[in-house]
Amino acid sequence: MDILGMALVLIAFMSNVFNLLEDDSTLYLSLMASGSCILALYSFGENQWAFLALNVVWFSSAIAGLIMKQGHITGESK
Repeated sequence: MDILGMALVLIAFMSNVFNLLEDDSTLYLSLMASGSCILALYSFGENQWAFLALNVVWFSSAIAGLIMKQGHITGESK
């Protein structure tokens, strides 16, 4: 599962670097949230606390971006 999480994060990152995805697009944020969630679960199981902290913050940031984007789409203020 760790390979899947890593692949999702790297696909999002590289797609952004090569201007295929904007960093505030739903697909980018979803890939980052999914990948970092998988990696957080994996790192928890492996007692990799620094890696867990990194991925929890990354996951939380991606989810916050998706929530803010949803508020923007529905016309609510940020």
